[in-house]
Amino acid sequence: MPILMKAIEWAKRIAGPRRTSAAGPPVRSGYRQWSDYRLWEPVENDVDAKIRDACRRFAAADDSEREMRRDLARMNGYDDLMHFACRSAVFAMRGGGAAAVTDGLTAAAAVDPRYIDPRDVSPPIALLRFAAAEIGADFTALVREAGAIAEPDMRDAMAQFAQRAPNIHNYGYALTQTPSGPGFIGWRWYDKEYDPTRPLDRIAVAIADIIGEPPYETSNVGLQTDFLAVWLGGDDGAALERARLGIRAGASVSADLTKHQPSNFIFGTHMIHVMIVELREAADAETLFRIAEAKSKILDEPALLGIRDGCVFSLLVARSTVRGMAPIETPDSVRRFAPRIAEALRAQYPIG
Repeated sequence: MPILMKAIEWAKRIAGPRRTSAAGPPVRSGYRQWSDYRLWEPVENDVDAKIRDACRRFAAADDSEREMRRDLARMNGYDDLMHFACRSAVFAMRGGGAAAVTDGLTAAAAVDPRYIDPRDVSPPIALLRFAAAEIGADFTALVREAGAIAEPDMRDAMAQFAQRAPNIHNYGYALTQTPSGPGFIGWRWYDKEYDPTRPLDRIAVAIADIIGEPPYETSNVGLQTDFLAVWLGGDDGAALERARLGIRAGASVSADLTKHQPSNFIFGTHMIHVMIVELREAADAETLFRIAEAKSKILDEPALLGIRDGCVFSLLVARSTVRGMAPIETPDSVRRFAPRIAEALRAQYPIG
């Protein structure tokens, strides 16, 4: 019975009357495009400005006003606040300084821990902690300031994060450098040491620009344990496994169909995925390239494209994501990507 009563009380809170605030309503869900979620290359937009303004109003309000705004934020969901905090970490490293870190921490402080596990704010807090270290800001002091306007449980969680080393790999992120400045990409390299001699992160970001042109839009970039066997396995399985043993680092890029071209295709029904791996021996890269070439000649779906540069091998896979829906790419059509991807593989960037 106590559990049932707690559930009823929680439901009443959720369904309770919506209060208004003199400081204005919170920002409703605004991040909607794939581009809004590119932490490697975020572009300031109106949603950022509105949330930033709302956070600063929240920080300047009195206790009763902050409680009202916290309730309003709960009713609209916390996803935008958390993503704004992640974007703020990048903006801090790109010239926004400690003020951007403060904005991100304020967004976390506005979260009501009665309706979200405080541990769920750990990824944005970790990124803000990392950004503060990069720019030389006193993160402990900034967290103390933000904690003063947070609920006790959230204040305690933020204080705990402030004492940890800023290892963003533990939260699924890695630092990269782009022409616009530092940013974050995914980190899913778990099974062995990540040991590249080539800048796979920057190569992946460059390829993201190549495959993310209309009618596609890039949805993900990350450093990742390879899964070439999913696409290249088969008759050459033994040769494939021998080559894969020499992989020292990997990255991946994904792009989704977003434009209605042709008109009978809709968003999310087709994708392009690119895997990039660096091998210890050029012969292993050649083996992967040979297998990919052979499969590309016998498969129409998915369409495969293998490209090699020295010890680096890249596999592009284009396919329909809906069973029974015809693909819009063919083994011949994906070859339009080959020259630019080959150029990206050859690019000379510093590592790290």
